[in-house]
Amino acid sequence: MVSEGGVLLKRLRLAALEGDPQRTAEEITEPKPSTVRPDAVPRELAERLRSCDLRTALITTPEGVLNGIVLREDLEQSTRP
Repeated sequence: MVSEGGVLLKRLRLAALEGDPQRTAEEITEPKPSTVRPDAVPRELAERLRSCDLRTALITTPEGVLNGIVLREDLEQSTRP
């Protein structure tokens, strides 16, 4: 979820949708999700995601404006020798 100005406010993980169907969006969204900056080093970010068993990273500006989402798989492919 982003604000009108594009600031990332919350994240909804796919796994959260697999729980109780009576839960509201407010209950299953993650406030203030972890993010990385656009200048993150791809190889280091891939390793960080791998070590935390995560498949995606949210890319934001220092002000919290969402730039996009990167997949660990894409990072790993782009950093192969």
